[in-house]
Amino acid sequence: MATQKKVSFQQYYIALGDGATPTEAFTRPCALASRTFTLTGTPAEVNLLDCADESLPMWTSREISIMSGTVAGEGTLDADDLETWRDWMLSAEVKNARIILDLPVADGGGYYQGPFVLTTFENVSAKENGTVTFSLEMMSAGTITWTDAAS
Repeated sequence: MATQKKVSFQQYYIALGDGATPTEAFTRPCALASRTFTLTGTPAEVNLLDCADESLPMWTSREISIMSGTVAGEGTLDADDLETWRDWMLSAEVKNARIILDLPVADGGGYYQGPFVLTTFENVSAKENGTVTFSLEMMSAGTITWTDAAS
C-alpha cells in the first residue's frame, strides 16, 4: 500500500513582492489562516456541424481563450501587516506575488508567480471574540507562471 503524501498548512503560502529591481524580494505576510488559489480557464465556444449529416445536432467545440488566477484568504488581522494590505488596496497598484508550495521538486514543490491587484480587503470586528479579522481577494493582472523548486 502506498500512503498519500500530505502537504502541511505552513508549506502552502502567499508571498508578496517588494517591487525592487533587479532582484525582487518576496515576504510572507502573517495571519492568513486560510488560503485559496484558483486558476480559471474561460473557453471560447463554437458550434460545429456534422458535415456528413447536417440533420444531426451540432457539437460544441471549446478552446481556452482566457486564463485568470485568484487568491483569497482570511484570518486574524496582524497589526504589523495592516499597513501592507491597506496601502496596497488604497494604491490600486499591481504587485507581484508568489503562491508557494514549499516542498522538494521531487514532491511537486515550487511556486506560481505573477502580477496581482488586490480587489477586496475587508476588516470585521465582532464583540464575541473581540478580535479583528480580515479577508482579501487578489486577482491576476497578467501572466502567471510556474517555477519548480530548486531541489
